Amino acid sequence: MSMSVRTHVYAGTVMLLAAMALLAVTATDARALSLSPLNGTPDASPQTQISFLGVPASEIADVSVVGSASGRHAGRLRSYASAVGASFLVARPFSQGERVTASALIDRGGHTKRVSTSFTVARLPRYSASPLGSPSPARPGTIQNFVSQPALHPPVVTVTTDVPGAEPGDVFITPTHGLGQSGPMIIDGHGGLVWFQPVPTGEVATDLKVQSYRGQPVLTWWQGVIAKLGVGFGTDEIYSSSYQPIASVNAGNGYRADLHDLQLTPQGSAFVTAYSLVDADLSSVGGPRQGILLDSVLQQIDISTGLVMFEWHADGHVALSDSYTMPSSTGQPWDYFHINSISLDPWGDGSSSPRATPGRRMRSAITPARSCGV
Repeated sequence: MSMSVRTHVYAGTVMLLAAMALLAVTATDARALSLSPLNGTPDASPQTQISFLGVPASEIADVSVVGSASGRHAGRLRSYASAVGASFLVARPFSQGERVTASALIDRGGHTKRVSTSFTVARLPRYSASPLGSPSPARPGTIQNFVSQPALHPPVVTVTTDVPGAEPGDVFITPTHGLGQSGPMIIDGHGGLVWFQPVPTGEVATDLKVQSYRGQPVLTWWQGVIAKLGVGFGTDEIYSSSYQPIASVNAGNGYRADLHDLQLTPQGSAFVTAYSLVDADLSSVGGPRQGILLDSVLQQIDISTGLVMFEWHADGHVALSDSYTMPSSTGQPWDYFHINSISLDPWGDGSSSPRATPGRRMRSAITPARSCGV
């Protein structure tokens, strides 16, 4: 399948504007199989699972996973709870830099077909992403204190309404790297505290919003460490309307969820973004031959099981030369493609909703990158 990709830069970041290679298989449509890692992926995780989305485990047989250096891999199939499909979990990690071929027989109604994908495992750099600095000590009068909850110290918030006819209501914020504790916070229209959940020391929270999970309204947010690279490494949290924890959503295949977005589907899965640092030859775009690439990753996670239902990488599917930025001359990781957000269509399938220009979001349809009609 051919695809057209256009990139644009805003504030030094590359944005997706049109057409990525992704999935669109729901729990009610199991006629097509999406197999990932996608064929041709150049930097899959050594801990990757082989995801078969769209066909039940009972119709998947004779799974073969062979690494060019590590040899044949044993493993087991585990089914998804939110959609038809299963992941093959290998018993041991792949070797960095090797080529892996994965295939299986799909038997549907007596019609058998072998499907396959081939990908390369990333070489991981000896690079540690430095976190942003710690906030300065709070000045007197800038944090709140409560006799009944002495461990809570959210920042003081002042709300100024300068727009006539502004709608009343609560405000959702996530104070980070400022005064007081960091965490998801709800205040009323006057700045009064409604609810606050501090995150562990050294972490911050972002992206607090209301979503629906299993037919009920829930609060979701991301918490973790923000690196100086401008991306996050953490986890997404789901809380009930009574502020009780329901689930944590972790990126799979050895990655950690990024701060940019979490989108829940009606079926009980979640789309998350993640970033991966990998060794890469950047000489074709004026960078070092032994450079470091910050690759954008999009995953669909089965919330109940934590399995990866689908995974897409920018690297290998969007050319390095399409970026409007250039690799750093200092050897810093190159953020050539930056996923910002995700939106869902009415059926709960994923599509990108990247920031393109100030105050504008563009939505692009996502179609199966590798589907096999069986």
